[in-house]
Amino acid sequence: MKKIITITFLVLNIWCTISYSQSIEKSIQELDSYFLQVMQDWRIPSMAIGVVKGSEIVFLKGYGYRDIDSKIPVDENTLFPISGSIENNFLNASINVLQKQGKINPKEPLKNFLPNFRMYNEYVTENVTLHDFMTSKTGLPSHGFLFYGTDYSRSHIIDVLEYIEPVTEFRDHKYTMLSPYVIKYAVDNTSETSYENFVHESLFEPLEMNSSCFGFEYEKKGNVALPYSFNNDTGTYELEMEEFKYILNLYNTKHDPGVFSSAKDLCHWIIMSLNEGKFRDKQIVSSDFISQTQSLQVPSGQSNYSSGNINLGMSYGSFIDYFHGHHLVSSYGHKGMFDSRLMLFPQDSIGIIVLTGSTNSGRWIIGEVIAEKLILGKHKDWNKIGLDNPRWVKEMEERPKPVRPSGLNKEDLPSLNLHAYTGKFVNNGYGEITIREENGTLKGKRSVTQYELDHISKDQFKIHVGDTFLNFKTMQFHVNENGKVNKLSVDFESSLPPIEFTRVK
Repeated sequence: MKKIITITFLVLNIWCTISYSQSIEKSIQELDSYFLQVMQDWRIPSMAIGVVKGSEIVFLKGYGYRDIDSKIPVDENTLFPISGSIENNFLNASINVLQKQGKINPKEPLKNFLPNFRMYNEYVTENVTLHDFMTSKTGLPSHGFLFYGTDYSRSHIIDVLEYIEPVTEFRDHKYTMLSPYVIKYAVDNTSETSYENFVHESLFEPLEMNSSCFGFEYEKKGNVALPYSFNNDTGTYELEMEEFKYILNLYNTKHDPGVFSSAKDLCHWIIMSLNEGKFRDKQIVSSDFISQTQSLQVPSGQSNYSSGNINLGMSYGSFIDYFHGHHLVSSYGHKGMFDSRLMLFPQDSIGIIVLTGSTNSGRWIIGEVIAEKLILGKHKDWNKIGLDNPRWVKEMEERPKPVRPSGLNKEDLPSLNLHAYTGKFVNNGYGEITIREENGTLKGKRSVTQYELDHISKDQFKIHVGDTFLNFKTMQFHVNENGKVNKLSVDFESSLPPIEFTRVK
């Protein structure tokens, strides 16, 4: 009799699980026309959505075209560049795998397994840990321009860390873009292979993330979302392949390739994350690590009560929120013309991935609507709210667009002839900048990036490098008491004084 009751309970449990999963799938399918409207309103050419409940993918679908000209639709295996904090999930998981292998302890000093590692002072050098980098508690600010627009290798970035200035006390939280370089370098040097190979072998393969790849490997894959921009004048999408490759090079994809992944592959990642590190009965990462990634590591307390969200802070790069009273772990990705959002509700055992071929608000609207539908049973019309009150669009429209000056500012001419500013200038951390004169203007070069220099006043110029983050950075030349230029400075790091480069012969 007891055996019959047990079997009956198991059958009922399975039936309830299937019924609930079907209910979730139906709820999301009801939003299908809403998704299409969002894509139309926000000019999104391609999109993929995946939803997981427990250990099951309950919704998986592609929208729009990965190749508009050939009318090839997006499917669940279409690759999108994800980057950002979504990519950091793999980064931090690789450390946990190495920890299980006994090769790394993220809370021990880095010097224990990287003896040549050096930071900006001896105390930090001797005490800084991988956990400090995983939680951005090193004292370093962003310093993104240390690698942005260069082809510097990971080992080069590590070699110059001792020259890179902090902005806070050690173990005070300050976000730094150098953390991924340090963590990947640690994997390179403790795994007996490259970081990329290690992630392939220890994460992608056991998780059956068969489409996922790194950097320019995507060119060998057939099923990839192509980069498009929308031309408001013609009302059509235009392919931006050269621009996208240019952006990848600016992000130093040669030495720091980002991840390209699909909705289906990321659903496998979500399943593991919702099941204490297990996927199809395989323990991929430890349950303790999963708990850490879903709990508060760095408090911040920024909140948006109007949307029902209360942000508590961050774990390892992901945001820890209360979403209408439900525990939410959010990660984001952005690269070039692509944005993505990953949402985990650990206590509800629900996960959502939204991949979009656009940097408009689609990823946020779609994710918010799905989450509210599943958690609350209804959702606000976030698409209409965004269209009726596009605060970010209004701010951009009201902000005066910078206009490039033409020629020299005749009302405040340079204090020297242009040739006097030419030469090679060096900073131990940021490398060298070479300045040359060409056709009555100054041009610069740092690593693989060419600068055009627009004169503003006296010895001050603005950097111009197309539509990039480098655009309109200020370059100031410094003239010594002998009337010669002996150094230049650039405001590469907003939280520090301009970075100085000393002239060398």
